[in-house]
Amino acid sequence: MATGLSAAEGFGASQLRRFFLPGLISAIGLHTHFPAKLLHNLEGSYGITSTVLFLVEVVLFGFVITSAIVPIFHLFEGFLLPWLTKPAEIWNRWRVFNLQTELHELYGSKSLDDMSATERAKLVAIESILSDFPTKHQDGSYTYEVERPTRLGNIIATYELYAKRRYGVDGIFFWFHLVHLAPEVSREDFKENAVFAESVLLASAAGALVALVAGSIMVGLVVGNLFPWLVVFEISANKAATWASMIFGLVAFVIFYRLSWAAHRAAGKSFCALVDLAMPAFQDWATKALVPPPEALKKRAKEIKTYLEILDVEPESEQSKSVEKSPNPAPQADA
Repeated sequence: MATGLSAAEGFGASQLRRFFLPGLISAIGLHTHFPAKLLHNLEGSYGITSTVLFLVEVVLFGFVITSAIVPIFHLFEGFLLPWLTKPAEIWNRWRVFNLQTELHELYGSKSLDDMSATERAKLVAIESILSDFPTKHQDGSYTYEVERPTRLGNIIATYELYAKRRYGVDGIFFWFHLVHLAPEVSREDFKENAVFAESVLLASAAGALVALVAGSIMVGLVVGNLFPWLVVFEISANKAATWASMIFGLVAFVIFYRLSWAAHRAAGKSFCALVDLAMPAFQDWATKALVPPPEALKKRAKEIKTYLEILDVEPESEQSKSVEKSPNPAPQADA
């Protein structure tokens, strides 16, 4: 989840850390695709050298990618374009089911003290993987579930759903309430972890962007050679540099995506601690900040109250009166 905790701080160190890494990845991968004629014109007209232009690219790409942080998170979590992450969902459901079955077999066969070192190591490895998925409590026990398609989405879900499943409070809706009610030390710790986690994930998105642009250029070159009549405009692209750029983007995407798992695990633990520390203050606020019902509901309640009062004083029906006044009630049948 994109936290946006530093939105009110102005342009500070946390914003620099958030956009610098993805901006650097994008600039490294895309700088070689700028036309040489454009660089020459910029240097002649504005005195911008290639070094200065590279720094401008870092800032520009960093701001562009950071501005798209919400759709990027939704894409990586599986909410946006779900057909892209459907294979990951199938894989995660299959893996979680098999790991839970294996975990039950290990615990069911023998006690922890009777397990060998190999079995204990296997047990720790299984529980480490399953801890990335949220738990669902039922019948005094709990199971791990695949809440979202991707592994990263489930890691984020473990702490987004923590307040709901532990305290019955919607942690997503009351996200900023909990953050602002927590102690300052806890807020600062979570902010540092969250900014780093966001920066790493945005760097992965930057790698995907570089690979997508380079791949599009390669496809355009192939299509242009096969069907010249489809060419709208020509570009002077170096095939070797384009291949290198695409490989660099793919490697950056994979590496930083895997690194984002550990970063979001740390952010999740920090947020769970923040929720635990903020909950007493939140409960105190929730009991004092009672929201009055709307006027329409008040009017409706008054009408219902009046109606119930009318029912209480309503005279008995004519049928019940005639039964009570009848001098010869119907005889009862013999037993």
